[in-house]
Amino acid sequence: MILHDINITVWVWMAIYTFSMYITGFFLHMHVTMTKRQVVFFIPAIFVWTLMETYFTCLPSSTFQIIMCNAAELLWLLPTIYLFTDHFSLSLIRFSVISWIANGFSLLVLKAYDYEEYVLFSGKILNEISWDSVAVFALSVVTILILEYPVMQYLMGYRARYDRIYKAAAVLYLCVIVGDWIIEINAASEGQFIMRGAAKATAAVFLTAFIVLLVILIKQQNILIQKRQLESRIKTLNSQYEEVVARNRELHRVRHELNKQAEALRALSGYVPEMIRRNIMRSVVGRIDSSLAGMSLSGNMMLDTLLDRHCRELEQKGILLETVMVPMQFEKDVEDDIVIVQEEMFRYAYRFEGGCKWIRYSVRLRGLSAFIMIEIGFADKGLYKRQRLLNVIGDKLIFRQAFCETYMLLARHDGSISYELNKDGVVIGVMLSVESHLND
Repeated sequence: MILHDINITVWVWMAIYTFSMYITGFFLHMHVTMTKRQVVFFIPAIFVWTLMETYFTCLPSSTFQIIMCNAAELLWLLPTIYLFTDHFSLSLIRFSVISWIANGFSLLVLKAYDYEEYVLFSGKILNEISWDSVAVFALSVVTILILEYPVMQYLMGYRARYDRIYKAAAVLYLCVIVGDWIIEINAASEGQFIMRGAAKATAAVFLTAFIVLLVILIKQQNILIQKRQLESRIKTLNSQYEEVVARNRELHRVRHELNKQAEALRALSGYVPEMIRRNIMRSVVGRIDSSLAGMSLSGNMMLDTLLDRHCRELEQKGILLETVMVPMQFEKDVEDDIVIVQEEMFRYAYRFEGGCKWIRYSVRLRGLSAFIMIEIGFADKGLYKRQRLLNVIGDKLIFRQAFCETYMLLARHDGSISYELNKDGVVIGVMLSVESHLND
């Protein structure tokens, strides 16, 4: 059956191929951040896009056909990867690489299955090709995409410190795509069609190898510098750590004694003149405030120094910072990781400073796990509605970008992260498995 120069049967099977390739590549290889509700609406949207994309694909080769086919692909691919996955640059490269490789090898499978059908397919003579050849091609693409998964996760895993490399590679990739698009348009204007599945698969392999090699070289160059910086930092902290912990213990005892005195003075009400009792109370309260002013929250100099800075900054903005901390001691590498999580939490919290009335930050230890939590209280109900709308559009896209280093740490520490938006504010919790113990 032919409709406007399109074989309907081939169109349907090409749509199945495109739909299967996108679904498998997107939901298997990408770190998708969509909610269940968004997936319910997204799947039908993919189906509609698939029909449109394959309609232009099945048209006879022409300038109009090439422009519309590529435009439909890019105008769908770029926004969906940007809105619903982590790390746009690397995700774009990864999706293109896996699809290029899958299509390239699937062409070889089709060639081995039926050479004549392969010639028709590679020449884009789709009206004469049989549906079973398209079915073999589609099945091969999905199979190869699945087989690629463990390899690509290992070779093209995200590392925050190489983000600039990913962005540069993405710019290079887009330049290649635009150049390839121009070549195809010029060929189509002369009534020709260029099939470069094998060439694209080879380019994908070399692009992956280039990124991996560049990452390794930069890692080797930076490792010595990082080691020297870490040794210097550890030396400085070790020289001051014991003094802070000892002072923290002493201040806890002082606070306990002063609180006992204050409680006793409250009990004297009615037994001594009220003026004398109030004067003594003021004196005790002043001594309590003086003792607590220099108290370390956790006995950890790095955490407390950063928290003190955040406290001053938030106080200037009229935001109350509450902390729930206990004396604690970590290995130095664990301390560095907790600092990373803490700083990303506060950077995210500052986004709400215009409508935030209080922030509560806590670090608790339970066995070999550290629980880090930040609660952000909304002063403006409209802020909740705006944040909810943003989550519907991008499903925590900004949140996942703000916590990119934390997500990288979660895999290393077998941890997890939770995000909860309610009418009163936002609650973010991170759990890391750590070697730690309380320093009472």
